[in-house]
This record gives sequence, structure tokens and C-alpha cells, in this order.
Amino acid sequence: MRGIVLKDHEMVIRILRPSGFEYIFSWMCGSWFIAMGFFLLFPLLAMQEVGITVLVFLVLFGLCMLLRALYLWSTNTTIITNRRVISVKRTGPLSKAFSEIELSKIHDVSYSVHGLKQTLFGFGDVTLQNEANRQQQFVIPTVRQPHQVQNLINELREKLPSTVEASPVKTVIAPLNL
Repeated sequence: MRGIVLKDHEMVIRILRPSGFEYIFSWMCGSWFIAMGFFLLFPLLAMQEVGITVLVFLVLFGLCMLLRALYLWSTNTTIITNRRVISVKRTGPLSKAFSEIELSKIHDVSYSVHGLKQTLFGFGDVTLQNEANRQQQFVIPTVRQPHQVQNLINELREKLPSTVEASPVKTVIAPLNL
């Protein structure tokens, strides 16, 4: 991922993207505009310049909706490494927000599945609570198999060393000059 620099001894464990159902409305609307353009192809072509303009508008508008949904789906990611969880959220081509939380600072990991759609298709939200501020939450939205993501983050938290490793101490014995 561009813009994300891994720290020393940090490895990417998993990259998560939102479920495709997050953008189903955009995909359905975009497909509908394109289908209507081709469904009305002959009547629109019979209207000459006005019909061709409407046809081009329907197809281009539908393609723009589909491409925007694909762009947002592919760029909104959450990266789980062996040391932290990084979230990249985009709402458009000019806006990007990075947020991260270190695994050692996570107090609690939970997930929630809301509604029939999420239950049927097996996706939900994973919530990470910050250790310092328990009111602050880090949400990974609409991921597939949220229970597996919760288990993965808990396993990574358990693998972290509980204390800071001390650097080896060198003992130097100097002769005493009396």
C-alpha cells in the first residue's frame, strides 16, 4: 500500500476490505443506468441528437457510479500487522484518512453483526477499544467473518511480549589501580 511505512520487524498479516454489500446500492444503480441505456437504445437512436445525448449520459453516468464503487471498495482497507492495525479510508479521489492503533494498546476486541443482510452473508463490524481511553473505539467496518478477524487480533495480542525486552548488559571489569 502506498503511503504506509512498516516499522522494523513488522510484517503484514492480513489485508481487509469492506464487504461488497457495502456498495451494493451504487453497483445496482450504475448497472440500472447502463441497462436502461441499452434497453432504450433503438427509441433513443430514433430521436437523433437528443436521443444519442441521453444514451451517452445514461451509460457514462452508470459507468461513473460503478467505477466509484469499485475505487472505494479497493482503496478502503484495513491492514493488520504483527504490531498494529492500520485503517485507510477514502471518500473520494482527493480525501484520505489514515488511523492506526498498536496491538499493545488494545484493551478489548469485539464484533457485532446487525440485521438480516449481515447475518445471511456473514459480515459485520469489528470494534477495538483503546487501552488509554476506553471511550475511544477503532471500528473495522463490514468485514467478512468478523469472528475470525477478532480471533486473529486476539492471537496477535497474545504473541506480543508482555514487558519491554531489556537490552543485554555488558559488564566491564576494570582492574583496580591502588
